[in-house]
Amino acid sequence: MLWKLRHPWWIHAPALALYAAMLIALERARPLPERLPMQFGWNGEPVRWGAPWEAELVFVVVPLVIIALGFAAGESWARQQRGGRFNPMALFDAIVIGLIAGTEIPWLGILAQGEQPRFMPPWPWQTMLALPLAGAAVAVVLERLRPWHPPTEQVQVEEVSNLSTEIAARIRAGERWAYWEAQNPPYVSLLVFGVSTLLFLGAWQIWKHVTPWLAVEVLAAAAFVLLCYGGIRVSVTKHLLQVRLGMLGLRLLRMPLTDVNEVAVHTFSPLADFGGWGIRVNRQMKAFYFRGNRGVRLRTHQGKQYLIGSDHPERLCAAITAARAVGQAVS
Repeated sequence: MLWKLRHPWWIHAPALALYAAMLIALERARPLPERLPMQFGWNGEPVRWGAPWEAELVFVVVPLVIIALGFAAGESWARQQRGGRFNPMALFDAIVIGLIAGTEIPWLGILAQGEQPRFMPPWPWQTMLALPLAGAAVAVVLERLRPWHPPTEQVQVEEVSNLSTEIAARIRAGERWAYWEAQNPPYVSLLVFGVSTLLFLGAWQIWKHVTPWLAVEVLAAAAFVLLCYGGIRVSVTKHLLQVRLGMLGLRLLRMPLTDVNEVAVHTFSPLADFGGWGIRVNRQMKAFYFRGNRGVRLRTHQGKQYLIGSDHPERLCAAITAARAVGQAVS
């Protein structure tokens, strides 16, 4: 059975149309000169020249990557949304490709006339603004026409009554007890190693060509990023809840359970509610999560709210609830 899209392809028609217009302009400009101006200064003079393959990369490959990202972002939002909410991700590729097309189509038009492109002020602002605005306007209309289908996936709720009973019994018996879990998806590890590697390589080049002092600062930044490996780690003891980041154990949240007023399993939309994944803040709460759309929401006696993402939210909620209940009974 094919994977059914929640965010139909035709919403991205403006971006696809702009991409097709760039390809047509590119074909009309062939054959491309051996040397092409790739960047221009504000005075209209070329400041960097490049080979034809660079133009092919800008006009063919980069827009395809942007369209793919637009499809992925739109589908991710549509799968997370609750109710027929407007999906702003539908505008992403139309606006970005519109900006590229608004700049590059006039550039290719000059090439097609057999001239070397040289933008003299005023720049083609009308085209540069008109294409992304028109693409975004059509994308808004198409997004408004998108039918909304409620999610059909069944959420698997874990049975945790035995866990709650065990935790309460161990705490009352005075035993040492702790609950621990982590979120460390593969993309976090790839991001940590990728960024730290780039920083280490950059530090090496800075050491050789610029100044050792700046290289030491970049090395320190690389080491800090590397120590973030390990993702988000949550621990609950009979008195305390903590959220830490990576091998370094950087403390993100430390809360005595006596401060907790409410605790509940919470379903959320990472993109719609927080704009992405990671350490996030919106008007209602501060959140810590690297994947999924379920977690545990905490409210303190002072009214502050926190969201902790979890692969096993029922277990985490049961652990906090049991420890908090026994602590209140003892006190």
